[in-house]
Amino acid sequence: MVETSTATTTERATAPALEADLLAAKLDRFTAMVSGKDRALLDELWGDGEFCMIGSERGEICPTRETLDAKLKAIFASPGTLFLEFPEKRIRIVGNVGWIFSAGVLRRRDSDGLEKTRDYLVTCIFEKSEGVWRWRQFFGSEPY
Repeated sequence: MVETSTATTTERATAPALEADLLAAKLDRFTAMVSGKDRALLDELWGDGEFCMIGSERGEICPTRETLDAKLKAIFASPGTLFLEFPEKRIRIVGNVGWIFSAGVLRRRDSDGLEKTRDYLVTCIFEKSEGVWRWRQFFGSEPY
């Protein structure tokens, strides 16, 4: 089992560290694509069709490509910009399954430049299939 934080851990075994870095990069890419309102995020997440996105609000469950597409369209249609920041990531890998937990922040910058910041929790689950880490679940939530 690998447990690491890409922000703070310096002593790691090379192979597991590389795998953990690959997962961390996937979350970093996700956050950049959300901020950039990049529609390619749909294909990035959906991959081979074994994915589910879950949010904190009632009904924020996207178990199909169609529901995920609708959710991303709604997020990207907002006149503001979302910025997700996860400076420390707790990453674990067991066999061909890996997951990330991070307590970070969600910043929303409105079109008038006003920013609101909230705490934001994320859990991401991945499966390594045919040598590639694939998204399986994204769960994001504002803690209450």
